[in-house]
Amino acid sequence: MVSAFQCRRDWVVPALNAFDGVRCENPSGAFYVFPNVAAVCERLGILEAYRASFGQIGADGEHFLRLSIANRMADIRRGIALIERAADDSDGFRAFVAEEGLWT
Repeated sequence: MVSAFQCRRDWVVPALNAFDGVRCENPSGAFYVFPNVAAVCERLGILEAYRASFGQIGADGEHFLRLSIANRMADIRRGIALIERAADDSDGFRAFVAEEGLWT
């Protein structure tokens, strides 16, 4: 399993780093990666919309996702493709916020 997780990590981290506004370090262990998506949040208007951070209170300026790589590679590839699509969909984000009445 260690080898399988390493292969997944070695695919996921560069894939995430290829996205504009995402920065992800290689984890030293476990089966999670923690991409920093602050630039994506800023570009999409998420920070303006919510004036808050992902995660716990007091984590201002820390905009990380926790992604598990403990899944089939096909599912991981699909998930990364969905993240890529969402990271470039500012119109979709604005429509979602407007539809849900979430803009503050």
